[in-house]
Amino acid sequence: MRLISSLIGFAILAFLLLPYYNVYQISSSVQSSDLVTLAKMVDLEAVRKVQKTTLEQQAKNAANTLGMQNSQVTNTLQSGWASLGNLAVEQVIDINWVRTQLQPAGNQTLWSAMSYAFFESPTRFTIRLGALGNNPVFIELTLHDWSWRVSAIYR
Repeated sequence: MRLISSLIGFAILAFLLLPYYNVYQISSSVQSSDLVTLAKMVDLEAVRKVQKTTLEQQAKNAANTLGMQNSQVTNTLQSGWASLGNLAVEQVIDINWVRTQLQPAGNQTLWSAMSYAFFESPTRFTIRLGALGNNPVFIELTLHDWSWRVSAIYR
């Protein structure tokens, strides 16, 4: 019984420490510009999807700010903005863009620039680079087949 309890405890501890190890690996690949290793730890399609959603939300907020929620012109502008945004996201967001976003200012490493890193749920881990109020970068890791991968980057 004691052996089973120890094994369960070890498994839980390993599960809790694994995302921190992956953050360390991501930090090392960003620092050494190892794009091949970094690409294995990033779900690029998920990052692009988040950026597209953010652009669409910004377009809606701009229309609401101008007070043109339901006009034909607004719908046309939002549609054009979404198409242009989707094209831009597909062209701009690649592994080099991800590496640039994950590279902290100065000579800091990703690991040393973290101001917060913890679980949001059993399958989602969030990292904050920089202090709140100083335009921090949020990095979201998601568990995919027992491997933690970057799935979103927010500014």
